[in-house]
Amino acid sequence: MSRSGRATRQGQVKRLIIKGEMSLEAIGRILLVAAVVIGLAGLALLFAERIPFPGKLPGDILLRRGGFSFYFPVVTCIIISIALTILVNIVFWLLRK
Repeated sequence: MSRSGRATRQGQVKRLIIKGEMSLEAIGRILLVAAVVIGLAGLALLFAERIPFPGKLPGDILLRRGGFSFYFPVVTCIIISIALTILVNIVFWLLRK
């Protein structure tokens, strides 16, 4: 499909969404993305005990002094950021097709 053809199609999809109507193709893509997200969340919960979570990754900062503790999950934040970036890019890629 040419560049202008895709732009025209995207314009049509945007107009349909604004009017409150969605094509079956768009609904199907949304459902597939939702299923993948739910499946990944389920897998994460299944393996949650085996995956090192915040506080257990090398690079996470944990300071304990007397009755005070400070925790900052540096590496965990970076990993979550990378994972969410990849997920969002996949979703946008799927919706753009």
